Amino acid sequence: MRLPAEIRNNIWQLVLGGRSIEVRDYGRCSTCCAAHEDLDRALNIKAGNRQQIMQDHPLHVDCFVLHKPAKIGLTLSLLLACRQIHQEAALLPFATNNFVFQSYSALRIFLRRLVTGQARQIASISILLDMITSLRKKRLNLSSHDPLRTLIQSKLTGLRQIVFVGIDYTSTFAISGRSDIGDEMVGLFRDLSIERAVVVVAFSDLTYRLMGTQKVQHKAGWGPLTAWEDNVERKLLGGVEEIEDDGR
Repeated sequence: MRLPAEIRNNIWQLVLGGRSIEVRDYGRCSTCCAAHEDLDRALNIKAGNRQQIMQDHPLHVDCFVLHKPAKIGLTLSLLLACRQIHQEAALLPFATNNFVFQSYSALRIFLRRLVTGQARQIASISILLDMITSLRKKRLNLSSHDPLRTLIQSKLTGLRQIVFVGIDYTSTFAISGRSDIGDEMVGLFRDLSIERAVVVVAFSDLTYRLMGTQKVQHKAGWGPLTAWEDNVERKLLGGVEEIEDDGR
C-alpha cells in the first residue's frame, strides 16, 4: 500500500477489469471464456463478413450454451483484503468490464439487483438478440419494456459504449420489417450520453445461402440492412434521422 495511488489503481484495473461479464436471464454472472472482443467482432461483421459469426465462433455460445469456464476468471477476493483496497477498487469491476446480455430480461434483472452507485459506473455493454424472437415479443406487447427504460435511464447514466448484435436464423428480418426493434432500442438508450454505438445483424449459414438464392445478397440485400444499422446507430448517438423500414 506504499505504492503511489496511480500505480495501485493500475494494478486494481488489471486484476478486476478488461473482461466480458456475461449475464444470464436469471441474473447469474460469469466471465466470458472467449478470446474475442464483442466490439471487434461486430465491426468485422459490419465490414461485410456477416456469415463469419456462425462459421468461425458463434458469439458467446461456448459460455451461454456450453458453459465452458473462462481461462482467466474475475477474482473479487482482492476487495476483501483490507478496507483501503475495498474503498479504492470496489467499483472498478463495473467501470472497467464489458457486460453482455442475451435478452432485455437479463438486463432488467441485473439492473434491479445493482445499487445505483454500482450501475452508474458501467460504461460498456453488449446485447445479443435472436431477431425473430424479439420481433414476435415486440408485436405481442409493445409496452413490455417501459419499466426497463426507467431502470436504464436512472441507472446507466455512465454508459458510453453499446454493441448490439442481432442474430437472424432465417431471412425474415433481413428481408422484412425492422422498425420495431430499431424503435425499441432507441427508446431504451437514446437519452444517455453514448459515445460509441455499433449495431449489426449476423446470419446463420442457412440464412446466408437462402438470401443468395433469393438474389438479395451483397449490395441488393445488405444495402437496406446496412442503412438500417447506420440509422439506429445515429439515433443512439443523438441523431435525428428517422428509422425507416425498407422491407415492409
